[in-house]
Amino acid sequence: METFDTSWIQSYILKRPADQLDLLTAAPYWRYILMGSVPNPAFDQMFSLPAKKGFCLCGAPGTGRHSLARAFAGSVPVSVYEGQGYVTCQISGAHLLEEKAEDTRSRVRTLFETLSERPAILIVDALPTDALRSLVAAEFERCPARNPFTLFVIEEDEAAARKSWERILMICPISLPDEKERTAFFRADGNSLPAGRWTRDSAGWLGQHTEGMNYAQLRSIVLLGNYFMKVKVVSLFKGDLAMAMEACGEGKVFFEQQDFEGLLEAVRSREAKDLVPAPQGREEKKEEKEQGPIHLVIDNMPRVIQSQAPAPVQTAMPVNPLADLSGASPFEEKKPAVKALTPDAAEKDILRRMEERRKRKEERKRAEALNT
Repeated sequence: METFDTSWIQSYILKRPADQLDLLTAAPYWRYILMGSVPNPAFDQMFSLPAKKGFCLCGAPGTGRHSLARAFAGSVPVSVYEGQGYVTCQISGAHLLEEKAEDTRSRVRTLFETLSERPAILIVDALPTDALRSLVAAEFERCPARNPFTLFVIEEDEAAARKSWERILMICPISLPDEKERTAFFRADGNSLPAGRWTRDSAGWLGQHTEGMNYAQLRSIVLLGNYFMKVKVVSLFKGDLAMAMEACGEGKVFFEQQDFEGLLEAVRSREAKDLVPAPQGREEKKEEKEQGPIHLVIDNMPRVIQSQAPAPVQTAMPVNPLADLSGASPFEEKKPAVKALTPDAAEKDILRRMEERRKRKEERKRAEALNT
């Protein structure tokens, strides 16, 4: 495959993205529209689709606009992508600006002329001025239609996007995910914890209680949840990997509702940039002590603290997660409050319960033998 002569463009060329549109939960309507526009010469000719296409994905940050654009490139069949020499280029509008207007015009023209010489997908993000928008629009219109060329422009303001792009690009308003999309996100492959699930119905519960969150925040919940689950498992089994894997495989280590509430609080606190408020007096410390529930605090790596009293991290974990579980969701029944045990006491309690179950099994066997 030949290389570009212009070195600065090379630094913005992406490897073929691994994401694909049919695996995304973001923006289902526009996802299907884009799936129908993925370059495939045989089908494009059959349905008289143009070789040159343009889309403006507009919406708030975190709604999945960049993921959709990259997944579009990842959905091009490998035989087409590699066989025809496709390239995917992603560049910010700030990187197109130069001190002189003539230099900016030359830079934008060089970008479009170079990419249009082959099948290409160009993703342009955060165009800062109307003049630069007009310049990009003009260069896109000048691109010849002999090679497949797809332009994605990422914008935040839908009204401004329509004013600048509606004449030449398809406007795709991307909104925050609704409850169905959020639930699908938490149920998607790759978003599960070691036990294969968060709780028996955690995806639905999280879908209901994450209203107003974007995909970036949803990903934060998954990441923090994995860290939190690791802390819980390590604390309960003290590094015994075999026992931990067996318990997780049986679905006996799971998140409680208070754990999920801690995750949501942590993510919202990070968005508010008020992660760990510094106490300013004795009254505030007393109020914090009375709050009681578990809190996740984000400081590079999440850690779990128990706000009721100074104690090791392990005391913040739910008591006896290996106890026999009912078939209903743990969120459906209000569990009585229990006092947190120390790790040693929790381990002894687990061993005691296991011994009691073993004795009950032996008693049942003896009774069955007597009956027969």
